[in-house]
Formats: sequence, structure tokens, C-alpha cells
Amino acid sequence: SGGIIIDGDARMRERPIGELVDALRSMNITVDYLKTPGFPPVHIHALRSTSSIASDVRFGMTSSSQFISAMLLAAPFLPKGLCVTMPVEPTSAAYVSMSIMMLTLWGLERHSGDFRDHAECEDARTLISIRPQSFQQRSFNIEPDASGATYFEAAAALIPSARSTIAGLVAYPPTEWAALQGDTHFVEVLAASGTSVQSQAEGIRVIGASSLKPFDYDLSNMPDTAMTAAVLACFASPTADNPAATSTLHGLRTLRIKETDRLEALRVELTKFGARIEIFRDGDDEGLRITPPAHALAGKPPVPPGGCEGLDAPNEHEVPIYFDTYHDHRMAMSLALIGLRRPNVYIRDPKCVAKTYPTFWRDLAKLYG
Repeated sequence: SGGIIIDGDARMRERPIGELVDALRSMNITVDYLKTPGFPPVHIHALRSTSSIASDVRFGMTSSSQFISAMLLAAPFLPKGLCVTMPVEPTSAAYVSMSIMMLTLWGLERHSGDFRDHAECEDARTLISIRPQSFQQRSFNIEPDASGATYFEAAAALIPSARSTIAGLVAYPPTEWAALQGDTHFVEVLAASGTSVQSQAEGIRVIGASSLKPFDYDLSNMPDTAMTAAVLACFASPTADNPAATSTLHGLRTLRIKETDRLEALRVELTKFGARIEIFRDGDDEGLRITPPAHALAGKPPVPPGGCEGLDAPNEHEVPIYFDTYHDHRMAMSLALIGLRRPNVYIRDPKCVAKTYPTFWRDLAKLYG
């Protein structure tokens, strides 16, 4: 019957896609699972006529905002346009907002109810309606990668008096120059930790403080920054009201279905560093409590589980830690930051960063220049 087959590696076959398939089927598009229901690979059949595509689709609480963004980007090309309704605020709503803003920048007209207040549909908190139309030609300056920038913003935060400036990226405090990417707001996490953050027309500047404070933050709108925030939390100092220096990260349920189960991966890997990591339920969501190891403040590394990988009785400052990355680029880049404060950190499978940041190791090396 023609059409296309969408498949991926072993991990991709574990990432749920059922919500998107259900949405496509509700629009009269035929999609078959080729192996496990709810997961790739899937066969999307060719249509005899696009006129049969329904113009309404509904999403509940999704595991990923990408399903909604995909529908919005396709909407102008559909013969009847598309009306997307959602009874609850979208997962990672900042990414949905970014998709809407990009459509607007290219001249597309749309009707959108607020994520929290509209009257168009009696049981929906969000309604986005896009009619069939054409994109307008225009020039656009691509923003720097806000997710990739978090590693260098955090690097400055980890080193007292260190400075990092991300040119062309502004979000904190909100200004007329503010970037579209939700991950620009990671600097608010840094500010909560006591790091100095300056936002100007030319970009964001981060200046490391003498010590980091523990913080409590909801990362549901920027989950890709959670690994960086978790590493940062491992170096927080005690305060009068928080003598254990425990930080709490909320809004992390989507981390379960990323390139790896990032919640469990963080628990396993940061435990090697001596941190105490607790995964907790947070209503319908999940979060992390992170208590720094005592040695992080004293500068003394622990003996990692499994010993010293064949080294003969090294002293405490020579004991290596080998971090596994699970083929996950963000695990590799965030865990590498520990090496700025602790010697003999090794990252397994460093090539996995090529997915989004192939020059990361070269750029990180510049910090030691």
C-alpha cells in the first residue's frame, strides 16, 4: 500500500509513540505497528486522497511535547488545516510555545487559546487552530543552542569567579531580546544557586560565586537541562536551613523516555561520585533529591563501586571514576563537568555527543587553555 516505515535503534524501539499514532489514526490516517504495539517500527500508509484527513485532533497528557509540535508544523499543509485541543496544559509547554512562535514568525495566521484560560472548547484548556496557508519568505537569525549552552553556563557556576558569556542568547530577566528557546531559562536555576547572571542585548553572562546554594526548581519546561542541574546540585554548600545541602528537582517524568532512562542513569552515575540520589513521586510526575557528597566540599574523591579498574593502590586523589553514558549525549556532557572540580574523571563512549554537539570535547578543552 506504499507509505513509509519509521524505525530506529534498539533504544528508539523502546520510546513510546502510541500517543502520536492514536492522533494520526483519529485523523483517518492508517498506521500499523510492525512489532510491539505503542512503539516503533511503524508503517504509515499512503493516502489515496488528502481530502480524507480530518481537521481535528485531541491530545491528553502526552509523554512528549514533540507529538504536538509535529502536528502544528504539519497543519498549514493539510487541506482543511488543523484544530488541536488539549484538556490539560501540554507536556513541556515551552517547546509547544516555541513551535507556535516559529509559525508566527513565518507569517502563518493561527488562533490560539491561552494554556490556562479560553472558552472555545468547554473541556479543553488549550485550543490551537491553523488554517491551510503558505509560509512567507523571510530572513531569520538562528539562535545559539540554548541546551548546549547550559554546560558552559554551569561550568562558570562551578568555578568561583569564572566567567562565561553566551553571545546572542538572552532570557533572564525577560527582555525584548528574549530568545525563543525555553532552555535559555536555565540561568534562573543558576541564579537560584547563588550564581551571578547578567542578561544584556549581546547575550548572557554567568559569573561563578564563592559557593553554590542548594536549590528547589521545577524543570518541566526545560527537561533537557536536568542532567546539568543535577551535577550542579552535587556541589552545593550547606546552609543554615539546609545543612545537608539537598537540592530538589521537579517535573522530570519525561526523562524516563529519553535516549536512556535519565532518572535512573543519574541515580547510578552520581552515586559513583558519592552523592545521595533519591527518585521520588511528585503527584503524576517524578523528581530528584540530590545531596552532595562530603568529599565534594573537601576535595577528596571517594573510591567508586568496583574498585580502581586495575590501578595499584592509588592515593585518594588518583582514584578514577568511570562514568557510563548509555549512548546519551546529554549524560556525557553533563557528567564531564564534574571533571572541572574533581580529578581523574573518565567518560565512556565520548563519541555519543556527536548527536547534537560534535565539537563539545574540543570546546570543553578550551576551558583548560
